[in-house]
Amino acid sequence: MNLDEIVFFRHKEVIVYPEDDVKPELGEGLNKRAQITLDKVWPTDKNDSSLIKSPEKIRSMNFEDKLIRASTRLGAKFIEYRPETGSWVFRVEHFSKYGLDDSDEEEPALDNSKKMKTLHLEKRGLLDSAAGTTTGLSTSTTGQSISLLEARHPIITLDNQRNIELTESDGGGGALLDNNKGGTSVPSSEGEDGDRADIEMNDISSVMKQQTTLLRSALFSECVDIDGELTDMPAPKPVILQHRNTTNNQNTLLGGSKYDGGVSIGLGGGNTTSLLGDSMLNTTSLLRSHYSIQTTTTEDNNPPGPNESQNVLKKSQRLPTYSLTSGYDKFTQLQNSVIQDEPAVVTPQYVDTEVALQSSFLKKRFQQFADAGLFQNKKFRVGFGPGWKHVETLGSGYLNMVELENAGLEEWELDSLQSWLQVALDNSDLEISEDGPLFSPIHSIQTLQNHFMEANSQLQENEEENDGKIEKLWETKHTWSLIMALWNTLDSQGDDEVPNASGIESHADTMQRRLDFSGWLEEGVRASARQAVNKARENSDNLAKVHGLLDGGDVESACAALQESGDHRAALLVSQVGSGPNSSTSRLVQHQMNRWKEVQADRFITPDRLKLFSLVAGQPVQNGSSEAVTTNTLTGLDWQRSLSQHLWYLASPLASVPDTLAMYEQAWRLQPYCARPQPKYSEDPEGCLDDGLDSSLDIKYHIIKLYSDRSHSLESTLTPASHTSDPLDFRTSWFIYRILESLGYKMSSVASHDKLCLEFASQLEKLGLWHWAVFVLLHIQDTGMRKQSVERVLGSSVANLDDTNQHREQWILETLRVPVPWLAKAKAVLARVQGNHEELAQQLLKAEDWSEAHKVIVEELAPSAILSQDPQSLLAFLQQLSSEEEIIQQIPGWDTEGKIYLEFLSVGSAVDKVLQNNSDMDPNILRYEFERLKPLVTNLCRSIGNLPVNTSKQRLAQSEIAKQAAHYMRA
Repeated sequence: MNLDEIVFFRHKEVIVYPEDDVKPELGEGLNKRAQITLDKVWPTDKNDSSLIKSPEKIRSMNFEDKLIRASTRLGAKFIEYRPETGSWVFRVEHFSKYGLDDSDEEEPALDNSKKMKTLHLEKRGLLDSAAGTTTGLSTSTTGQSISLLEARHPIITLDNQRNIELTESDGGGGALLDNNKGGTSVPSSEGEDGDRADIEMNDISSVMKQQTTLLRSALFSECVDIDGELTDMPAPKPVILQHRNTTNNQNTLLGGSKYDGGVSIGLGGGNTTSLLGDSMLNTTSLLRSHYSIQTTTTEDNNPPGPNESQNVLKKSQRLPTYSLTSGYDKFTQLQNSVIQDEPAVVTPQYVDTEVALQSSFLKKRFQQFADAGLFQNKKFRVGFGPGWKHVETLGSGYLNMVELENAGLEEWELDSLQSWLQVALDNSDLEISEDGPLFSPIHSIQTLQNHFMEANSQLQENEEENDGKIEKLWETKHTWSLIMALWNTLDSQGDDEVPNASGIESHADTMQRRLDFSGWLEEGVRASARQAVNKARENSDNLAKVHGLLDGGDVESACAALQESGDHRAALLVSQVGSGPNSSTSRLVQHQMNRWKEVQADRFITPDRLKLFSLVAGQPVQNGSSEAVTTNTLTGLDWQRSLSQHLWYLASPLASVPDTLAMYEQAWRLQPYCARPQPKYSEDPEGCLDDGLDSSLDIKYHIIKLYSDRSHSLESTLTPASHTSDPLDFRTSWFIYRILESLGYKMSSVASHDKLCLEFASQLEKLGLWHWAVFVLLHIQDTGMRKQSVERVLGSSVANLDDTNQHREQWILETLRVPVPWLAKAKAVLARVQGNHEELAQQLLKAEDWSEAHKVIVEELAPSAILSQDPQSLLAFLQQLSSEEEIIQQIPGWDTEGKIYLEFLSVGSAVDKVLQNNSDMDPNILRYEFERLKPLVTNLCRSIGNLPVNTSKQRLAQSEIAKQAAHYMRA
């Protein structure tokens, strides 16, 4: 299939199969359903013919609507338009020529006068062309005749409104009007020589203007100015479009009328309602005059001929008619926004009421928790409690408390995790703003070095532990060693310089980075290479032993082993392995192997020796004289040993780490002849040659890929499947991401960053480390989500803040600098559940929820304090609410509730103070004090009745306040 002759891309268009004679049938070749994306499709500025690329300006131009219309014209389905890149995406059923013409960007620029002039000229042309074919009909009112135009679709354009299409339906034709005489039609007789009715421009413009004004007024109930008088239009009725099927009766026209009686069809004329008469003020007649086809009975002595009748009937058979007024019989007036005199009474369909236990659903299940409807009443989404517990319904009214489980961690793993979190906290920057604290890693190479030291320290402290623990710690340390090898500062760089900051390295730095990476590979393959050597010794296989030593990168020991066995020539060749595929030694060995292949001598050489020669030649795969002797030097090796073979023996000695990785990636992905980089938990020890495009890759491979290509996806690198079989284990992912972030790498979006923090925090909360979960959540960049997430964790875990865990609260407030209102809001929820109203009011005040605190104080604390004669705590709460004017403005009902209680307590305190000093006070001063307090007491007496009384306790408190106020008045 020659695409150069089939597919042509041009500016704003694509053409497939330009020649119709070579175009295949639909569904064959490229003539199939497809989705097309045309880039750089931008509108053109009409002033300077430049392309408009501003997304804001493109949106303001409604350019996307033009593309939708263009797609419809092309018979395609519009998908989307991206103004940033100018990408026009649409779907087609088959291929042809698709694109955007310049005419699609043009907007009609004719003004109203030009439109009227065009209409006038079109009608004059139609009258001239239809002179020999029109049928004259005499009207009963004027005795003149009216012409039925044989026009296809004359179009009248009303300013900026939609085009009104005058079609000849049901055998009728369009009629011209003369609006000078109140809407009577201008007659046109066939017998008149060259006389044609002319429509004056000013008259039509005035008519159209009045019609537009009346229509707008009818639809929006406005007052219109008709002949200088303001007239109120009636309430608008909806436009009801009802389809009326066409008739096939050759003898019947509109409304069942026959031609023997004569018919006059038009927008006016004859006995039809005047277009500008009094009936125009009615909405129905207005809509009918604009859109419906009217019929009138006229007297005609010249019925149409058979040919003309047949021609008219053919048009009526294929053109249906629509009526906007025939549906008014079923029209129901809806209630508008005007307030009615008698408001409608709505009876609720469902009423909440207490159901007797005998008839309740919980009759035999009363000792169960409750039904699902009682759990977080009327909430659609099931909530989770501490430890990610939630309610699960099994049907039949029974409920279970379900706890989500993930792979449990051993005690030493929890201690290790907390040590890692402490290292992360010590290497974090804290930014405090109005939105709360925000943690981020310190952008320094020292952050990476501290994490590597932590991994190395944990491995050294547990060297004598069981194999499972050592294996996990060694794997963690090996991963951090890779990051150190790729990003640690070199001798030529500064101590605190972040590598790859400029993206350019010198040759010396590249070779040093290759050497460090080679050391990491040697450390990783040492154990598997040692196993291969031990197995070869057990089998007394000297060549297998040599291969095992070469797998570990020990070329010197491999040469010594060959010399010990007397194979000196092979030892000489192996000493030159790794010189590169273009070296003299490699070319000579390759030439010799080709000669062996030609004479089929390779059939008599052992496979291990052929693999050895192929490795020296720098060829990973060597085709032999037959398929049985084809040699693959990477058979039976895992992915790290395969990568090391490429770095040490198959690639050039000057190849960088990215060059080696590209060569290895081509080896396992395109033409797989070596192992795919599988994660450690699912890796085949002998390697897997499947490309495995849909399976996860090892996180170490992703890190090497990220070093080679900074655009590599961080999301695929940090997925749990790349390093663990537990899909809910985000420990390694989060710590490595912080280091990569400190090195200048970012995720594709802020949402991906926040999602990783949320997932790891959920894991910590499940493990009981909810205080560390708060630390992780404080890394979220979205301010609203960060606050909401921290409050959720505090709310579900605040019940654990007992005396033994009091240090955690102090650590959260002082170290993490969590705002006090966040923690107080969580404690307020706990106090509300426990029914501790005083603690609830105290925490609400700390949370700065003034309105809710005022409500609790007035409804719960104030009545109890008044009745118990212990107003001190109540006075402290009310004084805190009234301390600032800003706080008072946020409290609804303060003047009629809290302020009254505060005045009562203040007056009572002042009166008690005066009475206590009564004996030592001068009578005049005592009289002065009472006179000073009298207005306050009087005002208190007036406002007592404003106190809300909803419970018996509040009523008793109100009575007590009234009694005390009366006592003060008597005093």
